[in-house]
Amino acid sequence: MKFFSYLVFIFLCINNSFINSAPLKNGFYPSEHAVPSYNAEAMVKDAVNRAYVRDSGIAAALIRLHFHDCFVRVN
Repeated sequence: MKFFSYLVFIFLCINNSFINSAPLKNGFYPSEHAVPSYNAEAMVKDAVNRAYVRDSGIAAALIRLHFHDCFVRVN
């Protein structure tokens, strides 16, 4: 019975990982729901591009930031 419970748990974990995945896409925030002069994606892209021109190490720093921001700590 313990082995069967383990298999069900593994199956649910794997199945859940496929269900909750979705590709990223441009235009996630539709313009009809946003303020007309506000384009978050373009603003972020512009800011990252300007920072990258000043310091090319910013790419690794941003990846590190996102990893640590999303890292779950189990105590």
